[in-house]
Amino acid sequence: MLVSDRPCLMTAEPLLKIRLFEPLRVRLDDRPPIDEYYPRRKAKALFVYLYLNRGRLISKYQLLADLWPEAENADPGRVKHTVQVLRAALEGPRPAGGWHIIQERGGSYSFNVAAERYCDAEDFEEEFFTARRARQAGDSRLALQHYRRCVELHTAAFLAEFRYDDWAAVEIARQGELFLQALEEGGRLEAAEGNFGRAIDLVRQAILEDPLHESSYVELMRCLWLEGRRTEALRTYYRLREVLARRLEVEPQAQTTRLYEAIRRDEALAG
Repeated sequence: MLVSDRPCLMTAEPLLKIRLFEPLRVRLDDRPPIDEYYPRRKAKALFVYLYLNRGRLISKYQLLADLWPEAENADPGRVKHTVQVLRAALEGPRPAGGWHIIQERGGSYSFNVAAERYCDAEDFEEEFFTARRARQAGDSRLALQHYRRCVELHTAAFLAEFRYDDWAAVEIARQGELFLQALEEGGRLEAAEGNFGRAIDLVRQAILEDPLHESSYVELMRCLWLEGRRTEALRTYYRLREVLARRLEVEPQAQTTRLYEAIRRDEALAG
């Protein structure tokens, strides 16, 4: 879980900038040790793995099992070699004060949580939970500001290059759920402000993220109806019904069908 534990950025040490909402990119001040052209995939995976588990010492055997699951009876030395490759990319030759970002103790490794850093995924989570707290406190406008920032930060899929790796699956799913909630909750707040076009864009994006998430279709139907686009609202219901039947062999929930019936009756009266 990407709970922020960032240090106060008040020293002169290099700032590590980590981008996870796109192909992994890492900058150390103005130097990009890992960019979209960096060829060492295992070194990148090791960096992300240790970062996601920051604050924990991970044994070389656990790293070997999770990052090289296909290699039975593999030599743990490959972990050390990959650490060396990663350290060389991040910090160059061994610094006089020792390795700063990837640390080692007794054959286990960790990401140094004291390293000054910025991470887009941490920023996203801070904005999301700030929005959630503001909404719970009844400050819808403040919540909307932070949900908008969430959407701005989520520039691409989270850890897309590791989407088929088992070690990343839980965090990818969790981040996806947070983004889906940000889209839906932001959409509801946009609609409450009368910004129906913006609300429609957000819930449509939510449907693209998860085509089986029924509540997104419900919110889209409601927003389209309120904007006077009843035909599109009805088509949204038909699309939902088709997707659920084809993928899950179920019907829309009763309350969704009641909304559809209300929209349909309104259309008939308008005609």
